[in-house]
Amino acid sequence: PNLLKNISSNDLLNRRGLFKNLSGLVYMSSFFYEMYPDATFIGLVRNSYAVCEGHIRRGASLNKFSKRLNDAYLKLIYDSENIPNFHIIRFEDIIEKPLDTLKYIYKISELDISKVSEIKLQIKKVIDNKGKHKINNKKKIKEIVSYDINEFGNHFIKDVNKNQINRLTAEQREIIKENCYKSMKYFSYI
Repeated sequence: PNLLKNISSNDLLNRRGLFKNLSGLVYMSSFFYEMYPDATFIGLVRNSYAVCEGHIRRGASLNKFSKRLNDAYLKLIYDSENIPNFHIIRFEDIIEKPLDTLKYIYKISELDISKVSEIKLQIKKVIDNKGKHKINNKKKIKEIVSYDINEFGNHFIKDVNKNQINRLTAEQREIIKENCYKSMKYFSYI
């Protein structure tokens, strides 16, 4: 309610729905599309090696999780080919080209990025190059921090994927590659 208090009812009628699809929500896109046919859908993907490392570190079965991840990514690919205004964004593009990627997201969502002066992001723990799960920028976990739109890329640790992938054994990488081959190839991760 507080977020909407300065927005006129006319502005609310002109808003567009935006669905960020990750985790189990990838299987709901067709239902959301039926309800909101003019919505923008964004599927967020990340290098399967890095995603799997995070889940096995938390105790998931590598074989089971990597197969589920591949299925979810293949569903995103299917939806991007069959649902209008469905786009896939790679995490790596956000890290490498944050402002360009943000501009692209605003463009496909039919939003005016010129009205944005700051970006708010949440502090999360990340794996550093020593394998430690730490908080960047000496902030509190889950704290919301504001960045000037031209500086928000500083929020991200550029080598976070590399740090996680380097924690995997050759055998673990081979299992992930075997189970996620189709999606990894599609997203140019291999």
